[in-house]
Amino acid sequence: MALFYLYSGFTLVAYLVKKLRDYRFLPVGHLVEKRALKDNFYKFKIKVGHLKWRKIQPGDYVFIKVPNVRGLRELHPFSVVNKVGEDGVITLAIRGDGDFTRQIQSLELGELIQFDGGYGRFNTLITQNDGDQLVLATGGTGIVPMLAIIDAHPERLITLFYTVHTAADQIYVTQLEHWAATRATLTVHVQTGRFTPATELQKFTGHRTTFLISGPYALGQSWVRALRQRRIAASKYYYEEFNW
Repeated sequence: MALFYLYSGFTLVAYLVKKLRDYRFLPVGHLVEKRALKDNFYKFKIKVGHLKWRKIQPGDYVFIKVPNVRGLRELHPFSVVNKVGEDGVITLAIRGDGDFTRQIQSLELGELIQFDGGYGRFNTLITQNDGDQLVLATGGTGIVPMLAIIDAHPERLITLFYTVHTAADQIYVTQLEHWAATRATLTVHVQTGRFTPATELQKFTGHRTTFLISGPYALGQSWVRALRQRRIAASKYYYEEFNW
C-alpha cells in the first residue's frame, strides 16, 4: 500500500511539474495572420519572440496550444510550413479533421499561442547524408514539412512525388510549380491517386539518394516496402506518419 501511495504521489508531482512548465516556460507567440487555403484548411502565422534558443529545423513539427481558450489548452502537433528565420514567424497549415483543428479556425488575430519544439528527424537525415539528392514522397497534409525542406535547400537536387485523393485536396501547388519553374534542381510530380514506388525508384539507381516520406500509413508503407526490396540502407530513408 505504501508503494501505491508513493507511486501516486510521484505521478501527481510529475503532472504538476509538467503543467507548471507548460504554463511558465513554453515560448509564447501571437497569431498575426489567418487565411483559408481552401474549405476547412487554414494557414496560421504565429509571431514568436526569443526564438534563438529554440531550434526549428526545416521539416520539423511543433506542439501548440491556446491557453486562454477552453478546448485548446492541450498541446497538439503540427508540421511547420516555412523555413523559420530571424523574424520569429512560424507558419502552420491545419486541416479541420478534429475538435481542436476545427475550433482553432475561429481564433482571432492577436490570440496568445504557446508552442513546444521543434521536433523531427528529417533535418538530421539530410545533414547525415550531405551531398545526396533528395526524393520526397508525400500525400495529403504530409506535403507541409516537405515545403519547408524544399524552401531551405535550393542547392540540393530534389524530386517531389505529391499525391492526393482528388485535385480539390491539393495545397500549395502554385508555390511548388513556381519553385520548379525557377529552380533547375527541383522536379515536381503531382497527381491524384498513388504513385507506384517500385517503378519510380528505378529512376534513381546508381545515384546517392536520401528518401524522405510523409503522409498516411498506407502511402508510407508502400514506399518503405519498395525501398527495402531494393535493399536501400535504413540510414538513407525515413518515414513520418501523418495523422494530423
